[in-house]
Amino acid sequence: MRTPTNKLLTMNKYVQLRILLFVALTVIVLVWNTRDEKGRRTEIGAAGAVVVEGDGESLLADQYRVAADLVGMGKLLEAENLYMELMKQESRSPDAYVGLATCRAMRNDPVSARQLYNKALGLAPKSINALIGLGSSYMDESDYTNAAANYEAAHALNKDSPEVHWGLTVAYAGMGRQAQARNHLDRFKKLAPDSRHISALEDIVGQSLGQQ
Repeated sequence: MRTPTNKLLTMNKYVQLRILLFVALTVIVLVWNTRDEKGRRTEIGAAGAVVVEGDGESLLADQYRVAADLVGMGKLLEAENLYMELMKQESRSPDAYVGLATCRAMRNDPVSARQLYNKALGLAPKSINALIGLGSSYMDESDYTNAAANYEAAHALNKDSPEVHWGLTVAYAGMGRQAQARNHLDRFKKLAPDSRHISALEDIVGQSLGQQ
């Protein structure tokens, strides 16, 4: 069984799915605010939860949101500058590294992106965001084996992430491992039944079957 050619994952539908994953990452990277029973704000990021006294909005949380918005608008250089500022403020937080890595990946710089994702993993070995991003950076180069390895590591941490099942579907389709690709596609459909990208994933799995 031969590995499908690059044509499989350079089709327009793959590009649409890559954007879906990117948008998901920028949302995941945001610092989500919750409140405990004492009214204190808890900022939750990839590194874990940190309790912050008071009711004021977090400046860092706002900066992460602005950076994600900039990325969503395609203003990648501006987003990179903001993420680099956040790295200076939070040198031990993986979130800024993940955000900057995602920008680099979107600007077709997979080597730099992987260095930053690995830096994030050095700070937070269980960062699903970094593992997903790392897997995606390999997928962009049609390195499905390494892509699948990183998505599987993320899957071990969270079996209910649609983004993880998205990645495993495409990676295994690229490797010609149809049964596994189909299993993860079915799981993706259960977790995200309203996703407009389901048909595109089905086409990718079907096309890889036709190229065997």
